[in-house]
Amino acid sequence: MRILHVISGSTPYYGGPGLAFRSICHKLVRQGVEVELATTNANGKGDLAVPLNSPIDEDGVATWYFARQTREYTVSMPLATWLRQNVTRFDLVHMQSLFLFSTTVSSWICHHHVPYVISPQGTLMKWALGNRRSLLKRVSIRIIESRCLNNASLIHYTSQQEQEESQAIGISTANVIIPLPVDVDCYATSSPSGWLRSKYPELRSRQIILFLARIHPVKGLDLLLRAFATACQANPDLALVIAGGGEPNYEAHLRNEVRELGLEADVWFVGWLEQAGKRGAFLDSDLFVLTSQMESFGVSAAEAMACGLPVILSDQVAIHREVAQSEAGLVVPCKVQPLADALLRLSQDASLRHRMGLNGQACARKRFSLSAVTTALVQAYRSVLAQ
Repeated sequence: MRILHVISGSTPYYGGPGLAFRSICHKLVRQGVEVELATTNANGKGDLAVPLNSPIDEDGVATWYFARQTREYTVSMPLATWLRQNVTRFDLVHMQSLFLFSTTVSSWICHHHVPYVISPQGTLMKWALGNRRSLLKRVSIRIIESRCLNNASLIHYTSQQEQEESQAIGISTANVIIPLPVDVDCYATSSPSGWLRSKYPELRSRQIILFLARIHPVKGLDLLLRAFATACQANPDLALVIAGGGEPNYEAHLRNEVRELGLEADVWFVGWLEQAGKRGAFLDSDLFVLTSQMESFGVSAAEAMACGLPVILSDQVAIHREVAQSEAGLVVPCKVQPLADALLRLSQDASLRHRMGLNGQACARKRFSLSAVTTALVQAYRSVLAQ
């Protein structure tokens, strides 16, 4: 098979799904699939310093970067030109997300020529459609996105919750549920802890609650800070570490809220972490929390599970069902008191944390491993091509 992946932006700025699909591309190559990746040089407000319009070998994947002309919608005319000239070289095209130029132009070019798969990546879920330009999104679904989805050979959802919420808009295209992958071997490898506590000595005697994700309003950090303040009143040994990057203005808002809640000595903003830093943070923490108001999967939560860390998730993080079924953590509504109660319960029960951590590792290896995910995707691709 010759597969082309199209991703509008796949740097850490855009969160876990884009990075997960880069890992998928690399694993597909190792399984004998010919894979190329077409993307833009978008990196938030800035642009990547990469060669444009020519392939770069990235771990066996021929990766093409094209300049964008706008930040909104990430319009890239060079990408469109390249797609028109090259799309018939491939057996199948797999494109990521909606409401983006890359998906719209890819689907239009592929139609009648090459079968294609779309991964909406949460863009059709209730919160995503109801927030930020909701009216414009509804119009776009009617005149653009519905055509892209109806002409697709397959829609790839990453969780049952994403499938259920997305299908409410009336799309009848065949679909499959395949989770995003986690490199469970990397996280399961034994390694001495101490990285986070040695870098921040004030944490050495504290119980660490870790939040690790893109810093964005959808992640529910305002809720987490208020719940953490409540939990700290009963357990002053708690410390909250917030790892991730995002918009400076929003981070400034959160820091101000920390001051207003009197938590300056209890909350640490450690910024975006490389792979080794992420793993070190997981190993040094006592529990992981993700309180998103919408999450089509929850890559960082799956990574925490792979590292043996018990998790607390909101019931809007799509893998909360897997967490509850495997008893790998606690699931709470997006409300302050239930979250505060969950933080206290796990922080005060070491045996429960240990048991849930082991359950989480087993769940991650069975359901979210890179090998399992890519094998399922190859089967999905073959079913499309067989038609």
